[in-house]
Amino acid sequence: KKKALIYYALSLFMSNCSVVENEKHEFDLYRRAITYITSHFTENISLSEVADFVGVSASHLSRVLNNGCDSSFSDILNALRIHHAKNLLIETDISISEAAYASGYGSLRNFNRIFKKNYGLTPKEMRQQ
Repeated sequence: KKKALIYYALSLFMSNCSVVENEKHEFDLYRRAITYITSHFTENISLSEVADFVGVSASHLSRVLNNGCDSSFSDILNALRIHHAKNLLIETDISISEAAYASGYGSLRNFNRIFKKNYGLTPKEMRQQ
């Protein structure tokens, strides 16, 4: 499942990328950052932690993510988390709060807000459908 999620995340964000020969370094940074984020999105990770992993400053990584693919670190992290939470709600019978925490959210209120923003439904409404 993790491998499929990595490929999904890469395809989702790379579909917005345009790679030019002189941008291969940034593309490699982006790919390594996405792979790390996808492997650790259920944990409490930060942009600085990912930047340390790929060997650049947080501001440089932020520029690479924003300029190359029009997605911020928090956009990428939330997309992975909310997609994972949606799958948990659909495929399992764990509680909504358990799905939120298992997806890396520390706040149920924040989870509900982001879920509704992304899917137009509350987690409870999604599960009922």
